[in-house]
Amino acid sequence: MKHPRAVGVGLIGSQFITSIHAEALRACNQADIRAVASPTPGNAHKFAERYGIPKHLTRYRELLALPEVDMVVVGVPNDLHCEITVDAAAAGKHVVMEKPLCMNLAEADQMIEACRRAKVNLMYAEELCFAPKYLRLKALLDEGALGRPTLIKQSEKHDGPFGMSPAPVAASQWIWDATPSSSFVGCWDALPLSPFTHI
Repeated sequence: MKHPRAVGVGLIGSQFITSIHAEALRACNQADIRAVASPTPGNAHKFAERYGIPKHLTRYRELLALPEVDMVVVGVPNDLHCEITVDAAAAGKHVVMEKPLCMNLAEADQMIEACRRAKVNLMYAEELCFAPKYLRLKALLDEGALGRPTLIKQSEKHDGPFGMSPAPVAASQWIWDATPSSSFVGCWDALPLSPFTHI
């Protein structure tokens, strides 16, 4: 059962990563998915049917105009992240942005400033921030148990780039594509450090 004061969530995007967010949000009784938007004809409607979402739209700005939406979770091509965040902030919506946050530092500054001006939260969708080891490290630092840090070193290991069978190499080639809408290059360097930005 949903909490009586559940946060009204709008999803912008309708592909794989948005389905991951939808599953997680459905498991949270303090979140209620109220709308989904995707410009591809039929995608938002199919996604809404799959997840029991009451409203489906083809224009994300229409979703931003819905008073029942308090927060948006954005899972769209990378080159749209900045524009959507600025529009969401102007509409008074909190933003959870799927990684990478944006295309460059100038866009990041613009997104942060827009959200600061609008007094809404902007969150980078990185679950490592909430991993127990980082929460414990933050608590120790907050208590002063470790003194003032002068150097933080992080290491991350995995099997990337990501691929799906039956052709894992071909399926994972998008990760190296430097075109604006698909590039993961650059984001990768920031991932290991992202948990430390809130410490």
